[in-house]
Amino acid sequence: MLTFKLSLRMFAFLIVAISLAVFSGAAQAQQILSGSPGDTITYNGEGPANSDVTLEVSSSTTIGVSGGSYSSSLDGINIPSGSNSFSIRVSPVQTMHIAGGPSWLGSVASVDGSVSGTTGSYSISNVPAGRYNIRVYGTPAGDASSVTMTVTASAPQHVGADGHYVASISTAGLPPGVYTVRQNGQEVAKVYLGVPAPTTPTPTAIPSPTANATANPAAGQGSATAPIGSATVQGSPSAGQSSTTPSPSPSTKISEEINGEKAVSESGGLDIAAIAVAIAILLAVIGACYIVLERNKKR
Repeated sequence: MLTFKLSLRMFAFLIVAISLAVFSGAAQAQQILSGSPGDTITYNGEGPANSDVTLEVSSSTTIGVSGGSYSSSLDGINIPSGSNSFSIRVSPVQTMHIAGGPSWLGSVASVDGSVSGTTGSYSISNVPAGRYNIRVYGTPAGDASSVTMTVTASAPQHVGADGHYVASISTAGLPPGVYTVRQNGQEVAKVYLGVPAPTTPTPTAIPSPTANATANPAAGQGSATAPIGSATVQGSPSAGQSSTTPSPSPSTKISEEINGEKAVSESGGLDIAAIAVAIAILLAVIGACYIVLERNKKR
């Protein structure tokens, strides 16, 4: 009987742990943002009240090899003020060199990156705020026709008493690509800079049956608030728009993507509610079995 009691308690504990994991996982929905190179993206994040979090932006790009060497330049890249950190990693390489300096002064310094195996890396912290020109170059490993460069920039953000903060992310000097935004190491958003963002399916409303009903789907999107944060973009829309049908601005794209996320979040909320009800019923059954066993034992 003691073994059975322990098994019941362990099983109930496991069910509760699984339910907590489901709910915590649902709160980590990611945002999809879009904009053009040079835009300033304003991210509205959340975190523990009156605390400091680290916001990190990173992206990987492919650099072609020509004449036995690789080279890539980031011109006018913006370094924010504060305890910032900037790092570059390139692979596969034999050598890695970094040249750069303030945009108005040109390349005034050149350093060698550290190469371990076939991965070159370089990092620097507490760089004076401003715009910089940076060039990364060297020789690839073996007969590689291209190398992959990953650039990561991070800076602290203070969360207010209401649990919110606002971060302005400058994309000056950054090439088009997909950028990952992380808060304290956890991915919170994807920024599609100068490249098409994935489309989110929009649910279609089902019309009520009438005598002469005609299918007329409506774009009914949810109005739930995004769980982690929201963002807006300041700047010009991406190039390559149609001359006959104007493409939406970056802020309109973000609104559409976030609305799509809201609809998905609402559907996910229903699934979670169903799971919670199922867990409650299961725990009630377990409790009833336990009471019956205790009564039988006393008899």
